[in-house]
Amino acid sequence: MSLKNHTTDTIGALVEQTYRSFHLALTGLVAESMSGAVPTSARAMNTFRLNSDQLEQSTLTAFANWLDSGLADASESAVNDAGAAGQVPEPLVADIVKTARATRAEVLGILSAALHKDCAVAAKRMRDFYLRVELMMVNEGCPYENAIRAVRIASQEKPLSFAVLDTRGRNWKPSVFAAATVRAALQTTYADAFVRIAAARGASRVQVSYPDPAHEGNGQILAISDGGVHPSYLSVRDEIFHPNSSALLAVAG
Repeated sequence: MSLKNHTTDTIGALVEQTYRSFHLALTGLVAESMSGAVPTSARAMNTFRLNSDQLEQSTLTAFANWLDSGLADASESAVNDAGAAGQVPEPLVADIVKTARATRAEVLGILSAALHKDCAVAAKRMRDFYLRVELMMVNEGCPYENAIRAVRIASQEKPLSFAVLDTRGRNWKPSVFAAATVRAALQTTYADAFVRIAAARGASRVQVSYPDPAHEGNGQILAISDGGVHPSYLSVRDEIFHPNSSALLAVAG
């Protein structure tokens, strides 16, 4: 398997598993807080917020580490596939690194927003828990301990639910969305770096290949810039290099 495809598969799986672990831990924090001796106290809520903030930050740090590794490998794969190891001009290397840093910031911003939203969902569950207890005590004259017990049971019957709504109005499992976001970034990083290196070395066309020679897109020729008889790279890049793509590039002869 190529370095590019190995990287996108591995990093994508790690990100997805890390997000699932985050959800398990966040759900555990909610359950732990609700089961405390005085779960509606200000101290209990502050402890929950502190723990969820720490969980959010540690998960984002893990994402950053996986992303850094993936972006480096995607760039290296582009250099190797272009046959340009040790031959890429320093200004272009610096520019590719700069682009990777911008990609890193953009992706981490998206992932951070998703994590923060999930923590907000959990915090709302806690606030609703407190309110239900209060309303049972005030409206029904229910003793505190009985109200706590009843609301705990009701809360257990409705597990926390997390979802991400993308710009096209589709609902995603956050773990799948995070993995797809990272994989898409690695795909684009590889493809863009390859095309820039190929152009710098005087190429005008690139060829798409797949591990499966029977793939309908195998052998497709792309023009590096617009114009000519072949579709331009940028006009089809996102279609070819989608999150689950196994496509690779080579300089067209």
